[in-house]
Amino acid sequence: IRYHIGGKMFAAVCLDDATGKPVYITCKLDPAEGDFLRRQYEDIIPGYYMNKVHWNSLLLNKIDAVTEQLVMEMIDSSYDTVLKSLPKKKQKEIEEM
Repeated sequence: IRYHIGGKMFAAVCLDDATGKPVYITCKLDPAEGDFLRRQYEDIIPGYYMNKVHWNSLLLNKIDAVTEQLVMEMIDSSYDTVLKSLPKKKQKEIEEM
């Protein structure tokens, strides 16, 4: 399941083929932020099937130390990161929606 803003993906949820349950979520983060989170949490790894510098995957079936709040912050940060990469005109259109 992919989530887009302005035609660009900011998050993806990969489902288990057998159960249909989410296995991991991948978010685009600032490289420094992603590196920091990967050092802090073993359940956050370089982006699965993605650019390992900009994308980070959170293993949902192994979450121990990662809080729901951190997951939401990662998604929000990913959304903001991708939004800021869009042309100013497109950003304004999205913000006015």
